[in-house]
Amino acid sequence: MKRIVAAFCTTLVLAACGSVAVVETPQQVVLTASQKMSSDVKTAKFDMAANIVETFPPALAQSLGAQGGGLSNITVDVSGKGQMQLPDKAAMNFQAKVGGVTVTVDSVVAGGKFYVKDPTTGNWTLAQGTSGLGQFSNQLDPISTTDLLKSVQSVKDLGDTKLNGTDVHHYEIVPDKTKLEAQMGSSGLSAQMQAVIKNMVDKGTFHIEVWIGKGDHLLRQVKEDIDANLDLGAILAAAMPAGATPFPGIPANATIHLVGHISVNLHDFNSTVTVAVPSVSPS
Repeated sequence: MKRIVAAFCTTLVLAACGSVAVVETPQQVVLTASQKMSSDVKTAKFDMAANIVETFPPALAQSLGAQGGGLSNITVDVSGKGQMQLPDKAAMNFQAKVGGVTVTVDSVVAGGKFYVKDPTTGNWTLAQGTSGLGQFSNQLDPISTTDLLKSVQSVKDLGDTKLNGTDVHHYEIVPDKTKLEAQMGSSGLSAQMQAVIKNMVDKGTFHIEVWIGKGDHLLRQVKEDIDANLDLGAILAAAMPAGATPFPGIPANATIHLVGHISVNLHDFNSTVTVAVPSVSPS
């Protein structure tokens, strides 16, 4: 009889232990989400919104003379939607508002290159921003957004909530700047632009929040705030063709102050998606 009672008690204890849910730390949730986004998610759709402000030094406008035209800052507001094929393709239709003018643009990211469709001619071109200043203004690559989970140094729990009807974890993440530098500079940039990126990341601030599904550990939303300075002289030197005359009158330490706010919502995971790499029209 004692053996029966003992066995019964043991069974109850084991059943009780088995019913206790495993509690994950925020770091474990982010790691699992990063792994699942890399291994389990092949496609996704997304919505994006961004506001980017670049403030230029007065010396630049002065060096351009009449063409400077009071150049002081550029503000870009972007909203759009698209679809991606992981690991390296995405297509987006977006509206960009610059200086009171709004244009609708189709773009494709593929293999680290950024393609843009000319809204007036319908021709596709390879954006010069891939190797110049636009590399920073154009943080509109949703694939790089998912890569942020791979550069986490620490995680702060902001509390569980709901996002579009889905139960999610809400975290603030502090990026490992060394890993962030590697990710941002992985598009075949020149050594000069690599140095610009390193300086920007080292001295800039990056506030990142993520929303991760509680049930499926999939990344549902990312918000990124960037405040950084870019070395103007280095950017102009890197963007100029070999042998070109540099802009006169630019101080050695002149910088562009960049402030960006970017939000990406991911949904429709592993749905049918096709991203075609466009043919670039000859110049």
